[in-house]
Amino acid sequence: MRWRSVAPIAGAVLLLTTMAWSAGSSEEEILKIEDQRVQAMIAGDLATLDRLLADDLTYTHSTGRIQTKAELLAELKSGDLKYNAMPREEVKVRLLGCAAIVTGKAKIDVESKGVKLSFPIRFTDVYVKRAERWQQIAWQSTRF
Repeated sequence: MRWRSVAPIAGAVLLLTTMAWSAGSSEEEILKIEDQRVQAMIAGDLATLDRLLADDLTYTHSTGRIQTKAELLAELKSGDLKYNAMPREEVKVRLLGCAAIVTGKAKIDVESKGVKLSFPIRFTDVYVKRAERWQQIAWQSTRF
């Protein structure tokens, strides 16, 4: 009799523990993918970016200019846009089912059409999980 009263509680604890472990694991996975994306931006690794960026990406630069995945990749390929460094801090991940929101600060070191620029930003980065793969679907940054 006693086991019957404890079983639902034990089951709930096991479920919550599993969910917490799964969330932590996914947060680490998102941070790893975010690191891969940033390194690919700096290296101009278009193949990796093609895999990590969703086809319906909306990429909003700190100037307010909006690009699609195809436009961003074309600009990186042409050399008109080159990221040299993007150190980040205060990075946080929030998981919402099949979506993940990454926020933080970064210092952007970039060349735009030959003009070197360096400035701090706050960013919001959104990933979505489709077909068992996380991809960036939106980027928004603001200078401060």
